Amino acid sequence: MAACFPQQPKEFWIVLGRMIKKDGLSMQRLLYIQDTLLRTHRYPTLLISDILNCDKYCKIYTQKEMVKEFGTDWVQGYCILKQRATDGRVQFACTAEAEAAGLEIERRFE
Repeated sequence: MAACFPQQPKEFWIVLGRMIKKDGLSMQRLLYIQDTLLRTHRYPTLLISDILNCDKYCKIYTQKEMVKEFGTDWVQGYCILKQRATDGRVQFACTAEAEAAGLEIERRFE
């Protein structure tokens, strides 16, 4: 990416690396983001938000939201994500959306 956007200062890549690590982005998601940016970004420079917001949509639910939406937290076609919420709580998502977005899945409900 640095070779494709040479106007970005070294500090940009350092801060971006910290944000990626903090957010726990998987390699699959990073490759998707890189591919999307290289194919679509039209400016000579990037913003960190250009990278972190360049993602496939995946609705993530808390356990409370799952129960409210579906009446239970065990729903066929949904999964528990490996990545926890910032407060440590379990997160749920549609399995197909999670896979398409490159999120790591801890448990599937088939």
